[in-house]
Amino acid sequence: MSLRPDPGLVDRARTLGAAVAVGGDLGEVLALARELSPTAQRLGSDSAPYLTALLSVGAGDLTVARVVEPHLDAVAILAQSAAAQDERRRGRRRVGRVRRRGASHHLAGTPDEHGTWTLTGRKPWCSLASEVSHAVITAHTGPGTRRAFAVDLGHRASRTPSSGGSRAG
Repeated sequence: MSLRPDPGLVDRARTLGAAVAVGGDLGEVLALARELSPTAQRLGSDSAPYLTALLSVGAGDLTVARVVEPHLDAVAILAQSAAAQDERRRGRRRVGRVRRRGASHHLAGTPDEHGTWTLTGRKPWCSLASEVSHAVITAHTGPGTRRAFAVDLGHRASRTPSSGGSRAG
């Protein structure tokens, strides 16, 4: 597969990066990330648009790419999770992605009797946590097992380091 940057997207990223560099806010960059979300939702079945979008944004401005990429990554994970749930319902199996974690940090997920998960512990960071509403994070769910959770960052416990945990659905 031969990928070439989209000149219009390169120029747009360059312009956004210049605006952010002189004190502009990230609102327009985050709007670009949301606009590119459909490319991430198709990752796996049609990866070229996703890769072209990242290539183009990165060629235009690396700071803009560092804002856009975590959003697209989370969108792709959520889309793949939905597809995996569909596959499980049909009796098929898919392999998930392994996410990095901090060596000295441990986040554990424990379900209650109703299937609601409680997350306890800490993650070292979340890209743009003050700018995003949700995050996809991984937590240990048993010996040698981890699972990804979509967490609402507006939930008080998920932003309070001393609280020790947050609820995930």
